[in-house]
Amino acid sequence: MSNTPVILWSQTKKNINLKICLSDSSNIHCKLVENNIEFNCESNNLNYNFSFQTLSEVKNDSMSVSGNIINISLEKVNHT
Repeated sequence: MSNTPVILWSQTKKNINLKICLSDSSNIHCKLVENNIEFNCESNNLNYNFSFQTLSEVKNDSMSVSGNIINISLEKVNHT
């Protein structure tokens, strides 16, 4: 069984930012395929995943984990 985590989303002219709220996350995988983010991980013996498609072309994804928050940042290719 798969679950969807709590996702907070924001954007600026240059970036798209996602914050995923999960405690004790492990086996975190995030893949950027064209304009689609595929995410999955484990938390408290449960599997979590989601797919997120952007309307703008993005590149240079980065991910960091701080406490119960997983941050994903994407740079928009054309940010004019």
